Amino acid sequence: MPEFDARHKDYAKYRIERSKEDLEAAHLLFNAGNYRIANNRAYYSIFHAMRAVLVFDDYDSSKHSGIIVI
Repeated sequence: MPEFDARHKDYAKYRIERSKEDLEAAHLLFNAGNYRIANNRAYYSIFHAMRAVLVFDDYDSSKHSGIIVI
């Protein structure tokens, strides 16, 4: 199993925290009946989670198409 440096772990942790924040916002918005905006926050939660995982492959893209392609 490969060893990852602190930079990889810090980036992944930061992105997972962003993902969790967006997911929490999605839950709140959904429960308030704001379904369209809740869907948007849920999408971004997944986007940030995928960016966190891809850190360990030394890959990043700020564009959604760059994440989807992988």
